[in-house]
Amino acid sequence: GLGGRTNGAIYAAAKAGMHTYSRCLAHQLRPYNVPVNVIAPGGIVTPRFLASRPIANEQMISEGTLERYGTSQEIADAVAFLASDAASYISGQVLRVDGGGQLWPA
Repeated sequence: GLGGRTNGAIYAAAKAGMHTYSRCLAHQLRPYNVPVNVIAPGGIVTPRFLASRPIANEQMISEGTLERYGTSQEIADAVAFLASDAASYISGQVLRVDGGGQLWPA
């Protein structure tokens, strides 16, 4: 994700580091015409994910604009898009695939 949560400082810092690292790589690989992007997924339905937070699941679903979890296929579709010619002018970006989960109230 791209946001911070209570007791999530180390996780958030690691994610931010990866996002910045990908931007540096995008700049470094620019002369070779190699795009570098990151996908920031929201909650994705897997048995482990559902079992790890049974109490928070309803709240997490309601926080997302689409009010559902994503699927692994939706992440794969985003990867396929970024790897396609349709995304040839996209580099150094973080693509949120989170159903609007980062659109927290102001």
